[in-house]
Amino acid sequence: MKGFQRRSRGPLAVGLLMSVVGLVGCNARPVSTHLEVFPALGCAGSDVRLSWVADGDAQYVFVHADGRRQDVDAVDSVTVRADVVDQVRLVANRWWRPVAEFTFPFTQVEGEAVVELRANTRCGPIADLDGLEGVVSQLDWKGDPRLHVVTVRIEEGRDLLRVEHAQLRADLPEGQILTRSFEGTPAQGSWSITSPLASAEACEPQLPASVAPPSGLGVELTVTCNG
Repeated sequence: MKGFQRRSRGPLAVGLLMSVVGLVGCNARPVSTHLEVFPALGCAGSDVRLSWVADGDAQYVFVHADGRRQDVDAVDSVTVRADVVDQVRLVANRWWRPVAEFTFPFTQVEGEAVVELRANTRCGPIADLDGLEGVVSQLDWKGDPRLHVVTVRIEEGRDLLRVEHAQLRADLPEGQILTRSFEGTPAQGSWSITSPLASAEACEPQLPASVAPPSGLGVELTVTCNG
């Protein structure tokens, strides 16, 4: 009887060993997580929404700036103040052990910051330019509502660039790359950028050797939280 008991321990021990190896192997697998931060640029005191889509085979805990731990789902979100984003983290656990930790990319504006606005353009006749062919870029930019414009800088050197925002308009002739026409207006909202075609551009080039499609239009905003 004793011999039988001794022989039975071998398979049992192997079985336990295989289970432990299986757990370790499971924990070693990487955790795939997609993080989103909105807005990604903001002012101290503003609300920031942190979202994630993660593997469903792990358990997740959101650690607040004060150390409080909150159980969350693999697809979930939490809203925190901008000034504590760099102090929070998302922890992934498997079998009650942490296997990954994630922080959220966010830039808090200190003084001034730069925002690049660029969108797809359409090309064709433009009524505001006496029917001349040109390019128009329109973008509804969403960001921290506390961000306000300081300056608008032109990225492309064109004969004329018309910028419209917050019921204001600025016409920038060739050589002018900076304007304060929108100073103090909220940065978020609708932006429209228009320019007539240059002599070497065409909406539908027939001779690619001599003309080319127009490049995209964009502007660079300097913004501040002190609107």
